Amino acid sequence: FKTFESEIAFDKKKYFNQLYSVISILKKYNFSINFNLHPLAKDGFKDYFSDSELKKFTISKNTIAQDILESRLLIFKYGTNSILDCVALGKYPIELWSLRYKKFFTKSVYQNKNLSIKCEDSKKLEKLIKNSFKKKKYPIIDKQKKNYFLNFLETKKIIKKITKFIES
Repeated sequence: FKTFESEIAFDKKKYFNQLYSVISILKKYNFSINFNLHPLAKDGFKDYFSDSELKKFTISKNTIAQDILESRLLIFKYGTNSILDCVALGKYPIELWSLRYKKFFTKSVYQNKNLSIKCEDSKKLEKLIKNSFKKKKYPIIDKQKKNYFLNFLETKKIIKKITKFIES
């Protein structure tokens, strides 16, 4: 959830239409809704919802990594960097459609690299949510993850180099 975006990239009406679509679909399938807010958005978030609406979901106090690990279904706004956290932690992020571009099918950098599940509209989102009940795998994301994240041995080598540099 963002509240501090430029008018060029942020259309408030489109944004809240998208947000309310997501919330209504999640409620339809009895998901509990947990928002992990950007630190700059925490105060502004409460200004956009009534007290009764705020009671219908949780505002997380965890880190994004904690929430990713504990969540069964992960939905992200278009082009957010948290998608990388999700993939690194072995989850399959659903990336919502762009609100900036007139053509909703414009791929994000993560969709171009096959690191997220592309969602073009609310109908597709509902289909993806139904798929989540089947615990569907996305082998292309698993394969691409190996291309973008280091394996354990490479990570150990890098840590040794950094430690040696710091100690010298």
